[in-house]
Amino acid sequence: DLVEQFARYAEEHPDEPVLLGVYVFSDREGMADARPVVPMGKPDRTRAMSALSSMRAKGGTPIGNAMIAAKRELDSTGLTRRHLLVVTDGENTEGFAPERVATAINRRPEAERPSLYFVAFDVAANRFDRVRDAGGLVLGAANAKELNATLDSLLRGQILLEK
Repeated sequence: DLVEQFARYAEEHPDEPVLLGVYVFSDREGMADARPVVPMGKPDRTRAMSALSSMRAKGGTPIGNAMIAAKRELDSTGLTRRHLLVVTDGENTEGFAPERVATAINRRPEAERPSLYFVAFDVAANRFDRVRDAGGLVLGAANAKELNATLDSLLRGQILLEK
């Protein structure tokens, strides 16, 4: 549904650059902490759905490291409107603390700062209060239905807002 909304928005706004990248973040031997499963580019429904359906949780959870990788990828796009959305079902267990990364991001000049959204899925959102304190919008979702509703609300109310 998330990819579908991005793709539909891109089709309805052909003069506006819309790019989407999806990363998986987990500590796995011999692999980067954060790895693109859908490289940054125009929303590709087929590729994204295939990649998302094959994602499985395994290993540590390097949330902060994934945020750094995603921020670098966003920076490389040259876009002026950038959004970093983290969906996690666990606490940070490896690498940089997400609140430290959020603080560092929000200290950057406004033109270099993406909007930061954090969805705690099936984990207490208050575990990420320090991300909220650092300037991120933190939301919770207890189950798949709530996750879909939360993502839909974020996309419609924050990320895909018309200029």
